[in-house]
Amino acid sequence: MYTVSRRSFLKQGALGLTVVSGSLAGLGWLGRLAVAAPNDNDTPEMTNHEYVELYFLEERLHCSQTVVKRYAEKRGWNKEELMAAAVMVGGAMGPAAPCGAVTGALMVLGLHAHSITDGVGAGQGQTMRMHAEFSQQFLQEYETLICSELLGLDVMTPEGWAAYMEQGLGYSVCVPMIAGTLDILDRMMAAEESV
Repeated sequence: MYTVSRRSFLKQGALGLTVVSGSLAGLGWLGRLAVAAPNDNDTPEMTNHEYVELYFLEERLHCSQTVVKRYAEKRGWNKEELMAAAVMVGGAMGPAAPCGAVTGALMVLGLHAHSITDGVGAGQGQTMRMHAEFSQQFLQEYETLICSELLGLDVMTPEGWAAYMEQGLGYSVCVPMIAGTLDILDRMMAAEESV
């Protein structure tokens, strides 16, 4: 039988778990990952929450990278280039900066709007409408777009980062919020495609 607290999960990482007794089967999807390395073809079947746990917590991607990677895989976009661009807008860019999941989502929406219109200029109105709709839905759910306000601390300071790690905010705040961001994108994309 495995016993893993959220705190030790965050400190050790999922694949650094110690076997107390039993098999990896008791860990569900996490156990399957420990036996076989994740394969991008397997991730679409994961829930958004499972996906975020894998790539944000275990693979240690930034929040923005986690969002763009999920959609790059779903849409067949260039994952490496998108993740390289997203690294600059994730992980709390500063004390008054937006959440990286928000900036990643806006990157996804911009690419989506571009793909359904005849170019950058032609898609501007569509992009702005999608931006406003996403922001409204995110604000309804989380009340702010600002990383430090969502977390209640500034992870750009040594004290803030230490508190973030000690309190397990990556698991308790960021994972559900990034998964929620993906849920908002899923709903928006489904609505756009049904029009």
